[in-house]
Amino acid sequence: MLALGAILLLALALRTGWPTLAEFKFDEARVTALALELTREGRLPLAGLPSSAGFAHSPISVYLYVPVFLLTSSPLAATVYSGLLGVVAVALGWWLARRWPGRGAWGHRVAGLLLAASPWLVVFSRKVWQIAFVPALTLAFVGLTISALVEGRHRHLAWAVVAYALLVQVHPSGIALAPAFFLWLVIFRRQVKAGSLVLGVVLGMATTVPYLVYQVRDGWPLLAALQALPAAVTDL
Repeated sequence: MLALGAILLLALALRTGWPTLAEFKFDEARVTALALELTREGRLPLAGLPSSAGFAHSPISVYLYVPVFLLTSSPLAATVYSGLLGVVAVALGWWLARRWPGRGAWGHRVAGLLLAASPWLVVFSRKVWQIAFVPALTLAFVGLTISALVEGRHRHLAWAVVAYALLVQVHPSGIALAPAFFLWLVIFRRQVKAGSLVLGVVLGMATTVPYLVYQVRDGWPLLAALQALPAAVTDL
């Protein structure tokens, strides 16, 4: 526990120390503005930040910032909140590595230290934007999936699906885990309980309702943006 405490203190210092040195540009300002509109004026955003691919992200990351903006309108507090989410991700990484079969005596310590001191993880945890949620949601998804399929805690499968639905909405890069998740479900199909899987899908879909309303209302701009992307070119 002493090693865990030291690692978490390192993660905390790197992610929440000197919050005035964090970036605050368009993305951070837009998330802050949308979250303040929701918490101060009661206006529910149906779409989030614009993406570089030409479509708007899901507003789920704005909703996830609601707890801090209910207490304050300061972007500094939201920056610290992002950092705390990064500390949670480090703790989840420690916990997951400690439970992993064949981990050895140092596996969880090394994993925790690498997560705590990773330069990019630190930088991405010091901003008010959707990427701050990606590490914690990813590790929660993996941990819940292992708990359900490997350790037999079948009800956790529903929460794994919910965590994955949130992850994909926070950032589309989460789609990269879909083949692995499908493969896990096939390999451990005897551990898959239909009720838990269906419940997870229903709850996960429920989190997408605002974004689906926006898509239907505006004529599916997501599909239009994806169709407008240039085709990949291979030059040998």
